[in-house]
Amino acid sequence: MRIGDWNKVAMLRHIWILSQTNRQSIWTSWMNTYLLKGKCFWEVVILNSCSWAWRHILKLRSKIIHLIRSVVGNGKLTFFMV
Repeated sequence: MRIGDWNKVAMLRHIWILSQTNRQSIWTSWMNTYLLKGKCFWEVVILNSCSWAWRHILKLRSKIIHLIRSVVGNGKLTFFMV
């Protein structure tokens, strides 16, 4: 496997970890507070000022959107699941 493929898999793993609402870590808390800022991961705009890693994680959204399904809870929140 090429190094670029390994990198893509590692970044996809970050998306998976962000999607796990029952699994909070320091990294996910930081991401939610400072990068997502209460916004949906799928709607965050890619800014020129964001880091290389965050920009590439956001660019991977289009590659995995077909693998995602939504789970509607009480009508106020929708979570994505892989």
